[in-house]
Amino acid sequence: MSIQQTVSPTRYIGRGKPRRTRKDIDLFHCSVCGGYLTGWQNTDASPCCCGQEMERVSFVPNEELDPSVQIDYKIRGSLNNNCIVVTWGKVKPVWIMLESFRGSQFFYVESSFKEVFALAGTDAYAYCDKDPCKECSFRCKRGFAIYANLPGIGIVKREVDRISTDKG
Repeated sequence: MSIQQTVSPTRYIGRGKPRRTRKDIDLFHCSVCGGYLTGWQNTDASPCCCGQEMERVSFVPNEELDPSVQIDYKIRGSLNNNCIVVTWGKVKPVWIMLESFRGSQFFYVESSFKEVFALAGTDAYAYCDKDPCKECSFRCKRGFAIYANLPGIGIVKREVDRISTDKG
């Protein structure tokens, strides 16, 4: 009798911890139509929308917000089925974006309390098989960031690099 081990197609099976190799995102906002743009490569000029230059967005650090409105996350799924569950406080985001090793995922917020970002490839790298993540010093998702458009506050940036102080 043998024990068959199943490996999810979303599991990272490469060697070593992946690293983020590009700079932080630039996000631009159009004051006329309210649209946003990311991925702009020209460092000499700002993109244009509605006949005028778009403004570069300055992010609000999550830790500077009142705890009742901060963005929070949990890493779930262990080795085979990685995801990041994003939650928020009193202010519901209009949209949330996860910047990862490989790129970005963007969601308009439909739920009233959480959004789930599924991870695959190098984004699904996990050092251990704990579910939920114990947030150890290895910080498997270091380099990831969560961006949330909070009405009345702005675009909030939350780094995904927390280390638990729990000794258990």
